[in-house]
Amino acid sequence: ASSAPTIPATLLSKTDTWGNWMVLMGNAALAIVMSKRTTVGKLLGPPITALALTFLMATIRILPSGGTLAAQGLQSLCLYLATPLVLMGAEFRGAGKRCGPLILSFGLAALATVGSSMVGWWLVGPTLNSALAGCGGVEDGLKIAAGIMARNVGGGLNYMAVCSSLQASPLAIAAGLCADNIFGLVYFPTSSYLASGRPDPADDPESALPGDKAYVDKKKDDGDANTVVAEATTMEPSTGEDETQTTSTEVEPTTKDDTQDITVDRVTTVLFTAAALVWLGKTLGGVRGALPVCTLLTVAFVNLLAPPKWVKSIQATSQVLGTVALYIFFSTLGSQGIAVADSVRASMIPLGIYLGILYSVHAAWLTLFHKLFPKQPAMNAQRLLIASSASIGGPATAVAMAQAQKWPSLEVPGLLVGNLGDAVGTFLGIAFFALFSTGG
Repeated sequence: ASSAPTIPATLLSKTDTWGNWMVLMGNAALAIVMSKRTTVGKLLGPPITALALTFLMATIRILPSGGTLAAQGLQSLCLYLATPLVLMGAEFRGAGKRCGPLILSFGLAALATVGSSMVGWWLVGPTLNSALAGCGGVEDGLKIAAGIMARNVGGGLNYMAVCSSLQASPLAIAAGLCADNIFGLVYFPTSSYLASGRPDPADDPESALPGDKAYVDKKKDDGDANTVVAEATTMEPSTGEDETQTTSTEVEPTTKDDTQDITVDRVTTVLFTAAALVWLGKTLGGVRGALPVCTLLTVAFVNLLAPPKWVKSIQATSQVLGTVALYIFFSTLGSQGIAVADSVRASMIPLGIYLGILYSVHAAWLTLFHKLFPKQPAMNAQRLLIASSASIGGPATAVAMAQAQKWPSLEVPGLLVGNLGDAVGTFLGIAFFALFSTGG
């Protein structure tokens, strides 16, 4: 008798690279449509909508649950390319002064993650170690807790770097990723909801910095015009080129600005430049330092080396390509779905408690500082939300939130402080393990 045909475990197999890429890119495209036409999409924004769609498809077995090499490869490509692309497409004028308050905001966010992780370990550490004892490693619970803390200061690369350095078992690593992704699906929509409807800090008189138009207008209304002119001059020295361009635009309003045109030569030039900057970053910084080094190189290239006229001509192209890379990157983040081995299912409860403490204490800490010091620029709600996003999700998440909420003044600062988290996250995770390890 012939055997009955077997039903595939998933619609797409793990080895179907193009099939997986099709769905991941399709989710990014669908997320953009949903963000314009649906209530949920407008609330979450395209990046988080794309993540949620992929997570759902992996969970209901349309995509291979647990992730694939195809998704990992696409994720890595988009993450590395998005970093220089977003920076090349950003407006750097004023970014320096805006980084100041955001660095303090990010420091508070990172400190909140470290502190909440310590509280979580004190409460459920032994239980988590016991739950992951069957994975074959020693102190796997502590290693995963350290990796999760590093990930929520920096990003996914920090998680893998800590787990690799501490030699955590593969089963334990997968369990930690799954649990953190589930909490991320709660955190990101909540952050989007809290950010929704808030103006760009540069346009808000209560949170604008010296030199911002809203700050200037408020000072003029208060009758302090002389002070604000002096502050604006000190904070933002003008350049002859910018003034000439502004005057030219006013005199000849009908002149076409072709710097916004996206052409084949600009696309290829931008992609080449981004790839070259990534290559230099990996060559000089290695795998762990690639993104921070690439960020520094891109900032130096755009502001010090490249001709300003050329930089302006590629900004629109870089911004579009960078946004596409970000959306696809977020789509790949959901590819794990809910998939853990039977041997580590028992760890989901202590992992959930640990992560619940991490996220709730993190949020409570930042809320407390916002309530205590509402007039301080670093405690402004928008800056704290970007700083939290940079800490919990990484630089790409911070940029995506700034873009989705139309906060252009926080795009570059968010990316820069997020890379600061990437730079220190691994070291903090290893230090966390050393602090609590019993040497067993």
